[in-house]
Amino acid sequence: MNTTELISRVNSINIDELLKTIKVPVTASQESPITFPPLKRPLQVDNWWLTDGRDTSAVQPHISAKLAMYYSIGYQHRPYLIMALGVNYGYALMAFAKGSRAAGVPYATCNGYDDEVGRPGSLEWVRQAFLTDLVPYNLSHSNARQYDACGIPLKHIDLFHLSADANNRDTAKDLELAVPTLSPRGIIVVDKESSETLDICIAAATKHGFKITEVCGLIILDR
Repeated sequence: MNTTELISRVNSINIDELLKTIKVPVTASQESPITFPPLKRPLQVDNWWLTDGRDTSAVQPHISAKLAMYYSIGYQHRPYLIMALGVNYGYALMAFAKGSRAAGVPYATCNGYDDEVGRPGSLEWVRQAFLTDLVPYNLSHSNARQYDACGIPLKHIDLFHLSADANNRDTAKDLELAVPTLSPRGIIVVDKESSETLDICIAAATKHGFKITEVCGLIILDR
């Protein structure tokens, strides 16, 4: 076939009809993106991390004293690396980070573990919130008990937050996980759920050589 014939045949092809006959295999990247249903979560408004936010029907108008204290601790201590066992909706982590940033630490980084029991999808919302506020983060869907034998694979934590449960079932174990991760100036902030929480913290402080401060429903262990 000479060049003239080839050009003639090419020109005679109906491209539109030809394209209809071609079946291109669909790859994973060409499939419709995975979508998730809306999360049942507190409403997000300006400074949402300073509101109570537990009522999903309306944002609480008052400022939570505990979250304001988290912010103050972040501002005074200026942590670079922040860690939490029990992220929940990220209020505490965000308050610590915001306080640290206000004090001159632009890249305060939040780390956290949560198994999302009772609040599926909450970590994804926390990630979205941190991305919106340009807060560096490292969040893991995991349970603290996974690390009892091997320890938490993080070091140089300047502020470690423990969200103790009402019956203090795991508070002592969580404290033992927290201590080896701390930087030389690292502190542990524990939510005081009961007098038993304080007793557990005193025992850990005595064992590891920490001082204890109790303020606004929080227990702070520092060296």
